[in-house]
Amino acid sequence: MNNPEGWDSVDWSKLAAYYPTPDYLSSSRKRLVPQLLYKGTILQEWGKKQAIAVQKRFFETLPQLPQVQQQDAEIAWKLYDLEPQGEKFNLTLTKTIYTEYWAALNRISTPQVGKLEDFIDVLQRKLDSKLDSSPDTQTITDLPLL
Repeated sequence: MNNPEGWDSVDWSKLAAYYPTPDYLSSSRKRLVPQLLYKGTILQEWGKKQAIAVQKRFFETLPQLPQVQQQDAEIAWKLYDLEPQGEKFNLTLTKTIYTEYWAALNRISTPQVGKLEDFIDVLQRKLDSKLDSSPDTQTITDLPLL
């Protein structure tokens, strides 16, 4: 921040660990779902079809949405990508996915729940990796679950 001009010539490929990356999970759960619920429901009640433009990589992080034919669609998902054109990039429509409103919203907003035991095992492994030695006390799997 003290020398913004100095960052113009940085080779980010050598600093990949520091390069900012998008937080797609937050974007879908914190931004897309509330807008679909609020604005989308209004449009749905009015009988209006919707088009949602998103980055292709963002869409690929969503759960697989049940697709329908264009004539049966209530939402057209417009997937865009930046494609290099010499020294510039063009925003290019790469694909359109057609879905029904409620089927897409339910699929995006309903988590795929795994087994509780698998989750506990992952937590225990993460806890064990942070400890200097084996725990002398109970492990997470020894605790009574509510």
